[in-house]
Amino acid sequence: MKQIIIILFSVLILYKTSYSQSIGLTLGGGFFSGNSPNVSAFTSSLFVNSPPVFNDAFSLRLSFFYDADYNVLLPNSTNQYNPFIKGLSLKGIITQHMDPIYYVEEGMGALVINDRIFSGIDATDYGIIISFGVGIDLRKNSTRGFLIGAGTDYSFTVTNSYAKYFSIYIMGHYFF
Repeated sequence: MKQIIIILFSVLILYKTSYSQSIGLTLGGGFFSGNSPNVSAFTSSLFVNSPPVFNDAFSLRLSFFYDADYNVLLPNSTNQYNPFIKGLSLKGIITQHMDPIYYVEEGMGALVINDRIFSGIDATDYGIIISFGVGIDLRKNSTRGFLIGAGTDYSFTVTNSYAKYFSIYIMGHYFF
């Protein structure tokens, strides 16, 4: 229920028709842990990005992420249970264009992680996420088009199982 309220509130904040909105995807690798040793993982996220009313360089990004043990990708894995975490984050993103096509973005925000590292554990943790990315803007002075890049996320929580994750990823998002 808390996650649904966060999603609805975030969508209301992100809705703005006078600027281009974007949707994007990240795929990468990293690790996660929570009252456990680090687990090597593949990481993925789907996000919605939209500038708020007061500034063009600052935007809000609502992201759903899913990180799972690499063994889940192996076709003949005999593991009975593969650890994973999933969650939502809401970050403030500052984008700086270094050139007409190159950009740097930094972000920081809050997140909720559902920790499923151990088979009998289903913990909800709250914390902070920090991100950094670089990329190429393929829009060529248009408001529509693609941006591609690479980045990293680091998050940690301060409740329950103290779940955390680190991810290095490639990213693409489309402005419409």
